[in-house]
Amino acid sequence: LRRIALHSESALEMLFDETRALVFSEALRIVSFAADAEEITSDVFARLWTAAGTFNPQRGSVGGWLLGVARNKALDRLRSRGVRERSPAELLRQCDRQDPESMLGL
Repeated sequence: LRRIALHSESALEMLFDETRALVFSEALRIVSFAADAEEITSDVFARLWTAAGTFNPQRGSVGGWLLGVARNKALDRLRSRGVRERSPAELLRQCDRQDPESMLGL
């Protein structure tokens, strides 16, 4: 990770080769779609590239850190998918249940 923090592409490539399957499987376990898991895996390693210097080995292993980032990104994906998958009718019902005055800040 020290080499990655210094922007060593070969170090990133080596760690990617060693841990990609682990990160992908964690993401896939959560989101259930291979395309989403691939994108999350890419996001995890992009985050690693920019944040490698923040890793603290006293708080855990590199693998654990990567899995935590993957888990957070996968859960974020599920949350955003949940919002996007609401039907227009469901959104209207939700608006109907709210007090109109509270929506206007009155």
